[in-house]
Amino acid sequence: MDSWVTILIAGSLVLFIAPGATTQDSDGFTLETDGFRWEVGANGANAAFIDKVSGKDFCDKASAPSFAHVAKGGQVVHVAAASEQDGYLALEFGDAGVRAVIRAESKGAYMTLEVVAVEGEGADSLTLGQVALAPRPDETFTVCALA
Repeated sequence: MDSWVTILIAGSLVLFIAPGATTQDSDGFTLETDGFRWEVGANGANAAFIDKVSGKDFCDKASAPSFAHVAKGGQVVHVAAASEQDGYLALEFGDAGVRAVIRAESKGAYMTLEVVAVEGEGADSLTLGQVALAPRPDETFTVCALA
């Protein structure tokens, strides 16, 4: 793969991005704005996606098994290990032998996830920022990702 993209994440309730877009957690990492907190476990699974206004967790953990995956040789390999290292997100894709380094950055009313490096051979694509939100008909919380 010759190039990678930056993904923008914005939520309708997000007014400002906290100065530190990521925080290290011994069990993975957390992406956070004034509007939401997105927790990802050390195994790369989405642990929570919390609307900070209502305090409700909208993460549908059964629908999106991991924060990211790579396609390699016709196979989809989900992230097996996720952590924060020196201000960057480090994602490892198990048996695929692929590692991605991501920079999460605050940009006012949205957050960006920038692919800094992809290490290893043969990755056809990288998908990140995967999260399924559980539908709740009485709620107005929304999030979108642009690439």
